Amino acid sequence: MNTRTTAWLTLAAALLALLGAACSAPAVEWSSAPAVSDWVGSFRAPLSAESVERILNQQHEAVLKERTWCRANAGLLPDGPPLSVFNEEASARDLARFFEPIGEAELQLVGELAEIVARERELPLNPLPEVRLISHEHLRTVACHALLHEDQIGGASDLWLFERALGINHQDWTPSVFAALWAYGVGGWYSLDTKTVTLVGGQPFAPLTFNLIAHELIHAIQDQYLEDGIGGLYEEATNDQATAIAWLIEGDAVTADSVTSSAEAMELVNSYQWGPQGTWTADRNGLSPYIAPLFGQGFDSQYSDGAEYVGRQKEAGGWQRVNELLADPPQSSEQVMHPEKLAAREPPIDPERLAELRRRVFGPREEPSTTTMGESYLGNFLGLATQQPQRSAQAAAGWGGDELAVWSMVDGRRDTTAIWVLAFDNESEHREGVEGLREWLIAWSGRTAVYDPSRRALAYDGQSAAIRVVEAAQTAWLVVSEDRATADQITRNLLRLNAAPNWWNSPSTPRE
Repeated sequence: MNTRTTAWLTLAAALLALLGAACSAPAVEWSSAPAVSDWVGSFRAPLSAESVERILNQQHEAVLKERTWCRANAGLLPDGPPLSVFNEEASARDLARFFEPIGEAELQLVGELAEIVARERELPLNPLPEVRLISHEHLRTVACHALLHEDQIGGASDLWLFERALGINHQDWTPSVFAALWAYGVGGWYSLDTKTVTLVGGQPFAPLTFNLIAHELIHAIQDQYLEDGIGGLYEEATNDQATAIAWLIEGDAVTADSVTSSAEAMELVNSYQWGPQGTWTADRNGLSPYIAPLFGQGFDSQYSDGAEYVGRQKEAGGWQRVNELLADPPQSSEQVMHPEKLAAREPPIDPERLAELRRRVFGPREEPSTTTMGESYLGNFLGLATQQPQRSAQAAAGWGGDELAVWSMVDGRRDTTAIWVLAFDNESEHREGVEGLREWLIAWSGRTAVYDPSRRALAYDGQSAAIRVVEAAQTAWLVVSEDRATADQITRNLLRLNAAPNWWNSPSTPRE
C-alpha cells in the first residue's frame, strides 16, 4: 500500500468542526409534497442520512473507546511532532525505538523474492529497499499519538467539510483520526520518504506476509522507475486524478504480485520456516479505515478494479504498455473506466470553465478550496444512498467534468458551503446525471425531499445542512450549506441560469 496513492487522503482533512444548521426564512418556494422516485420500487434497502448517521455514531463510539485506551497506555508525546509512521514527520530518534530490522533468514527471503518480482515486472530493483518490522503493539501506540494529539497534526483541507456537512462522515473525525484508523487496517507499506518497506508483525514472518512483501517491492520498483518517483505523479493532482493514478499504481502491484503463486515462488515458500498465521491489527480491536462509507468503496476499487484495468493494458501491450502509462498516467477516473476514452485521451472539461459559471452563480469574497471529484467518486456517491450500483454507474457514466468548491467562511461568517457543479457529455447523459442526483437526494432524505414549482430544484433540509439538487443547462448542481438562506440564494440564481449549448468549448464567458 502506497501512503500517497489513495484518493481519500485528498478528502480526509478538516480545519474545524461544523456548526449547527442555521434556520432562516426560505428564499425559494418549495412544494409541500415530498418527491417520489421513479426508481423507488427497485431500491434495495436505501441508506438515508439518518441511517448512515446511526452507523457513524456506532463507529464513533469505538474511536472514543480507543482514545480512552490510548490515554492509559500510549505514553508521553515525544519532543518533536506527533508520531507518524506513514509520512515520517517525527524525528528518526523518536521513530527508531518502534522499528527493528529483519533477520538473516528473512533478508534472504526478501532478496530472492525481489529477484522473482523484478523478473516478472521486467524492471530492475536496485538497490533493494530496507525492510523493517513494527509490532502490532508499537503500531497501535503510534496510532494513539495521532488520536491524542490531532490538534498538532497539519495537512488540513476544507474539502473534508463537504462530506461532513452532508453527514457522510462524523463531525468529530479529523485527518489524524483517519491516520490512526489507517494504522489499524494495514499489514505493511512502502514509504516514499524513506524508501523503506515496513511490515506489521514479528519474525519469523506469518504466511500472509509473503504476498504483501511482493506487493510492496513492486511499489519500490515503480518508485525507482519513475524519474520523480511515485510521489511526483500526485503533485498538484485533483481528487479525480489521484483516483486514476491509484488505480494504476495499485492495479500494477496486484497484477504483478500474482507471481507469488508461481512454481519458483512456491519453492521459495517451502524453503522458509514460517511463523504463526497471525491477524491484522483491525481484527484485534475492530478499528479500520473502512469506518468512512465512501472510503471503503474507493479503497476496494483501486485494488480490484485497478487490477482489472492494468490486466487489460498488459494483455494489450505487455508490461511496456503499463510502463508507458506510469510515465503518462490517465487524466481522470473516466479514462480508467472507459478504455475508448483513454485511447482517445478524451480530456475532462476544463474545471476553470466550470469555475467561471460557478462564479456567476455565487461569488463571495473568500476563495474556496476546489478540486475535481470525477466519475468514479460520483458513481460511489450516488450508490451510497440508492444501493443500486449499476444504476449509479449508469448515471455517472456520462460525466464530462466537475468542480467541487468548498467555503468554510462565507462573507466573513462561519458557514460551510459547498457547490458541486457537474457537466455531462451530451443531453441524454445530462438527463441521466440529473436524475441520478435526484434519486440520491430522495433516498438520502428518506423520501422527504421536495421540488420547487418549476421542478428543476429538489430540496432537503438535513440536520447538518440544507441540500439542493438543481438542474441547469447541460449541468447539474449539488448545493450544500449550513445556512438555509445561502442554499436558497444559490438555488434561486441557478434557476435563472441560461448557459449557451457547449459553452465550455467556447472561449467566451458563460452567459446568464
